[in-house]
Amino acid sequence: MPIHKATLLSYMRLLDVPIGLVINFHELKLVDGLSRLILPGANQ
Repeated sequence: MPIHKATLLSYMRLLDVPIGLVINFHELKLVDGLSRLILPGANQ
């Protein structure tokens, strides 16, 4: 859900972590439940 991605982005900004994962364990294949998020401006 979008709220989970927004929460992760907030935590990443606060902790200054450039990359994060949202994992949904309710999918048949774990690969279908992975979302990798990269903090905007992390390359700089």
